[in-house]
Amino acid sequence: MLIPFVPKEYFCIKCNDFRLWHAQNETKPHIDLIIDAASFAFDQLFNKLKFKNIRRIEICLYHSNEQAVSCLDRSIPGNMAMAPYSTNKGSLIILQNPIADPINGDLQRMRRMLVHEICHLFVREKSGSTAFLGDGLKDMKVRPWVDEGFAEYLSWLCIGKRNPILQKSFRYIDNLDEVDRLLNDFSSDRRTLAFYTSSFLVQSLIEEFGLNNFFESMTKLYEIRHLPTKRFNGFATSQFF
Repeated sequence: MLIPFVPKEYFCIKCNDFRLWHAQNETKPHIDLIIDAASFAFDQLFNKLKFKNIRRIEICLYHSNEQAVSCLDRSIPGNMAMAPYSTNKGSLIILQNPIADPINGDLQRMRRMLVHEICHLFVREKSGSTAFLGDGLKDMKVRPWVDEGFAEYLSWLCIGKRNPILQKSFRYIDNLDEVDRLLNDFSSDRRTLAFYTSSFLVQSLIEEFGLNNFFESMTKLYEIRHLPTKRFNGFATSQFF
């Protein structure tokens, strides 16, 4: 059976929580790194969220950036990972090996990246959402700022570090509709500010209301449109948690 975005000649390794697809000439150290990082990510997320995915998860390790660009039919940098689809039939995460970018050989970074991407898949399944690369997220029941901020928060929590974004001084975007739009506009020079805003807001909400309350209430946050002018003072969120 052909899997979208996975080259038909790739080989499969079955693991406990996922299947890893790779090129025949992929090196064993590269394969072992992904299995280690993915196993770590699944264990961490289950322990923190108490959530077990039902949708089958595939992970594809592209052997080169050229192959990633060709399979996805879009230009992406060599260090980029993503979850190009999650439907009732299954989900996929794509990664690139250290040949595409040496930073992909950093185990701790790859653990964090996989927590981030698996979290996206958990959010979609938990909320009853589906998504496919290029569909404009039309069937998502969770807003982009919630989805992105939550995945980023957990990716740092699971490796035991604080997101360095939150240590920076920046002017956040107070219109969350604008944040959502910018998160889906990879060509915008303001996307970084939208990413900062979503990460900062989600961490603030989780610190106030708790991780599991946030996970259970993700779909209710559509009603929040604006942030207050000061650090969430008077931010009426108790109705959602």
